[in-house]
This record gives sequence, structure tokens and C-alpha cells, in this order.
Amino acid sequence: TVFNSFSSNEKNIIIQKILNLDEASENDAIQVADIIISLKNPTIVDLMHQQLKIQYEKAELSKSDKGVAIYGILSSLIAKKIDNGWAKYVAEKYELPGLDQIDSYTLFNQNMENIQQYYFYNDDDGVGSYNNFIRSYERSPLEWNIKDLGLFVLVQSKTGRKVEIFANKAREGERGIKDMLDYMKTNSLEPQIVVHRGLSTHTLKTFVRIPSSTKLILDGSCGGYYVQQVAIDRAPGAQILCNRNVGTMHINDPLFKQINDDIRAGKDIIWPDFWEKMNQRVGTNPYFKDYIPPHKNAAAILIKALYDILELN
Repeated sequence: TVFNSFSSNEKNIIIQKILNLDEASENDAIQVADIIISLKNPTIVDLMHQQLKIQYEKAELSKSDKGVAIYGILSSLIAKKIDNGWAKYVAEKYELPGLDQIDSYTLFNQNMENIQQYYFYNDDDGVGSYNNFIRSYERSPLEWNIKDLGLFVLVQSKTGRKVEIFANKAREGERGIKDMLDYMKTNSLEPQIVVHRGLSTHTLKTFVRIPSSTKLILDGSCGGYYVQQVAIDRAPGAQILCNRNVGTMHINDPLFKQINDDIRAGKDIIWPDFWEKMNQRVGTNPYFKDYIPPHKNAAAILIKALYDILELN
């Protein structure tokens, strides 16, 4: 509404400023990717399309590999919003990572086990999140079993495919985490899924522990979206579900448990379909809009594509 109140010349100036990126700052490019993914107004899409072509050609002339890659990726994103045009051609050269789904087979190891690590921390939020997490599985005694292993617990599937969730007891804090990690290392258990629960002040503590074997990262904390590059660096092949603003256990637990029920059932997770199903279930909670599924995660899409292109070059 605000944008449409400007004159044509003012609109052009605004789009030029938005797309005149500092190529050294990936955060600027991520913000533009966010804008493009959310665009619905065809006028703005058209202006962005025109300006991206100009900036892409400038980067080519200046022989900036990173600049060309960034504008190429952004052009691939805008290509999804148009029927035809220059960006469609560029999109053929700059393939975006396929994050619309995660295939079931990728979430199991050679022994057909899905191994998960859940991290909780010893503060009021962490303790509350841990207790709610345990209750969510206690309510499904026919499908899930909870085994107490001292400073941590093991939640195991009883039906369907084998899923094992290792979670430290929140009140045990770092002692519980160490005990859990030592047990997993001793038994050669590498996680395919890593989950962070609790306050954002602890998010990086979890992210720096993520092993490269991880295929899916679930972050239930507030604002994890803004530090996820640490997680991407640790596990470049992983998909990430995180939060842009406020995370809450009233969404985290039904959301993450539904993912695990689908994994237990051997289902591929098709993110647009899954997200629509969860929207019907918990979408009345105003904080659900702050959650970013992998297929809409602009930061992960841009960073993964950029790393792939620059490494290829």
C-alpha cells in the first residue's frame, strides 16, 4: 500500500536502492531474497526483474564472481514469479537447492534407524519446554516409549520405522548434554536430525555442536533465523526449519511431533503440503506466521546456492 502511493520514478529509485547490494554482505542479499519470496504484487515483481538484470550485467562487467552469483540466485528466485523473461534464462544457469521436500530415505542411517538429538537448557523456558516435550509423547503410549537413562532420556518409536530421540533432561543442563553426547559417541550414533529447544541465548551452543551428518535442523527458539548460517556451515546438506521472531512450545511440540510421526510412518515430507496441514492445526496461534519452513527459508536457499556456485567456480 505504501509502495503504491509513490510515483513511478520514486518506485524505481526505491528498487534501485534495495538491489544496489554490498556484495561483501550476504545479509543484504538474504533480506532481498526474503522480499522476493514474499512478493505478490506484479508491478513490484516487474520492477525487481528489470533492476536485477541491470545489476547482474554490472557485476559481470566488473568481473565479480560473488556479485554475479548473488544476482544470479536472486534472478532465479524472481523467475518463479514471472511467466517469461530474462530471469527465466538466468535461472537455468543458477539452480536453486531443492528444499520443497525431504525424502524419507535420507533421514535413516544404514541400519534403517532415524537418530535425533534434542537440546534443552537449564532455565525456566528450557525446563518448561522439556516437560511439554515429554508430555507430548506420553500422550501417545501405543506409538512411543520413553526410557530414562539418568541425565537424559531416549524416546523410541514402538510402531512403524525405528526412530530414536535422545534428549538431555533440562534441569541437568550441560551435564545432561555431555552424558547424552558421550553415550551416542560410545555407541557410534550419529544424528540425522538435531533440535534446539528453549531460549535463543542458547541457540549457538546447539548450532556449534551440529555434526555434518545432520539432514534436518529444527530450531524452536526465538529468532534462530538470524544465526542459522552457523548451522549451515556445520551441516551444509541439512534443511532448516526455524523462527523469525517468537518461538513457543505450543507450536514446537505439535509441529516437531508431527514430523516424527511422519518419519515413523516412512513418509516423505512435502513441505508445502505439510505446512498447510500444520496451518490448519495450529495456525490460529498468532506466532505460527513467524515459523519459516525449509522451502521458504530465504537465508538457507541463498547461502546454500551461493556456496555451491562459488565452490563450483
